[in-house]
Order: sequence, then structure tokens, then C-alpha cells
Amino acid sequence: MTGQSRGVRGVACVVMLAAMGCGMLNGDGSDDRSTLQGVAFGGQTFVAVGSGGAVYTSSDGQSWTTRTSGVSVDLHGVAYAANLFVVVGDGGVIVTSSDGESWTVPTSPTTASFEAVTYGGGLFVTVGDDGALLTSTDGTDWVAQDSGTSATIHGVGYGNDQFLAAGDDGLVLVSEDGVQWANVASGTAESLRDVRYGDGTWVVVGANGLVAVSTDGSDWTTSSIAAVDLDGISYAQGRFVVVGTSGTILQSTDPEALAAESSGTTEDLAAVAYGADTWVAVGADGEIVVSGDGEDWSPL
Repeated sequence: MTGQSRGVRGVACVVMLAAMGCGMLNGDGSDDRSTLQGVAFGGQTFVAVGSGGAVYTSSDGQSWTTRTSGVSVDLHGVAYAANLFVVVGDGGVIVTSSDGESWTVPTSPTTASFEAVTYGGGLFVTVGDDGALLTSTDGTDWVAQDSGTSATIHGVGYGNDQFLAAGDDGLVLVSEDGVQWANVASGTAESLRDVRYGDGTWVVVGANGLVAVSTDGSDWTTSSIAAVDLDGISYAQGRFVVVGTSGTILQSTDPEALAAESSGTTEDLAAVAYGADTWVAVGADGEIVVSGDGEDWSPL
């Protein structure tokens, strides 16, 4: 989920202007739109990240403000926990912020590119290319861990007292402490893109509409439910929401009965998050679509 050009649509865009075609422009004011690749909510703030070090914040998911991340590489993943946003990206870059406005660049022990980051059990875990995996207790000091694989790891999550990571060729790794990882059979060879735990169930999504479901992280049931790649998943308010290419949005309280919803866009969507009574999905061409219930969506 790398971007093709730098910047994102606009410095700040309110709903009224969005309805008139306002988008997120590059920092120089040009309309060269690029990719948003991650979004998270915490501390009453949405943070969206993407190409060229782009970082944007919003309190309601609809009016967005550009921030200076201090880096120029593509940013792929963002998580909020322990009163801290942690963003990861290309070249081993990690940036952190307590409020989404002012950002710090801690030292990274690697130049491997990172795809995703999560938090659980008092530990941040980030994953990426060639099996790269780091852990941190505070988001500042990071330690390289042996993932046991050289495959690219695209997604990582935490639930039921364990971490679960997913990647290329059906890769699924599980760990209780974020340090020792075990490879488990997923039952698929598809590229797995993202993972989330909710309501006692692990759900992994991936290429070619792949959805894999497990209650324990070890025994998986897989199905292909759409003719598109599924790149992001989130769980909140008792509901799973999945996003993917060509504007795909699927949702359900039951991950084995996901239903397609109209997103109002054909842009590829990369990530989705919930906060402030709003679902926010982000993607290519600076696209942002929002929903109050996960079913009815509107592009900004």
C-alpha cells in the first residue's frame, strides 16, 4: 500500500466545502493527489497518514488539518495507545506524538520498511518487509525481534492476550509476549493484509477477497467473498468493517456474513477506524469516506 506521489488532499476541509469538491491538496497547493494508507483514533483525535510523510488530524472525521511529521517517506500504519500515537513507514521510520499535532522521530534500529503497528500487553509491536519486527514499551526505545520469517508482514493485532501478525503467502504468526513468535497454518496461500480481534474472534483479510476467521489464532476457516483485494479491517461498536480496492466496504456483526455497502467512491481504500461516533475509511487519491453506522457512507 505504497503511495505514488506526495501529499494528500488539502490542508483543512470542512463538510460544506467537501460537498463542493474540496479535497486534500499537497502542501504546495497543487492538486496532485496521493495515497492515505493508515488511520487511527485516540485522545479525541483521528490521525491519518500516507505518502511523503503526510499526517492529518481531525476531531470529527470530517474537518481535517495538515500536520508536519518531520519525515518525507511514505507512512503506512498508525496506532494509538498509552496516550501516544505511533506511526511507521518506509526505511524503518517511526514517528510519535501525544496529541497528533507535534511529532518526534525516535531512533529506529533498522532501515526495513514497516507496514503496521499495534499495542497490547504493555507493548508496541511493528511489522514489515522481510519479516522485520520491532517492539517497544514506550514508543521511543525500540528493540529488533526475530519473527522467524523473511516474508513481508503486512498486518498485526492484539487480542485474547496474544499478538497475531499476517503477511505474504498466507503467513500467520502468533505470540504471547511479542518476542517469541510461532508460525501457524492459515489454510491459504493468499497475501494477508490486515488483522483484527473482536467479539472473541480473530479476522484476517487479504488479496482476492480472502477472509480468514479463528477463535484461537491457530485453527482457521477461510473463504473468498469478493473479487477485490481486502486491505484493511477494524472492529468497534460490535461491528467489523473491512475496506479494499475499488471502493469496497464490507460490514457485519458476524465476520462470516460480511455484507457489501456502497462507499460512494471507486478509489482503493486502505484503512478504516472508528471514533467520535464516526467510521472513517481512507485511501488512494486522498479519499476519505465516513459513516455513522458502518452501513451508509459518504465521501468527503
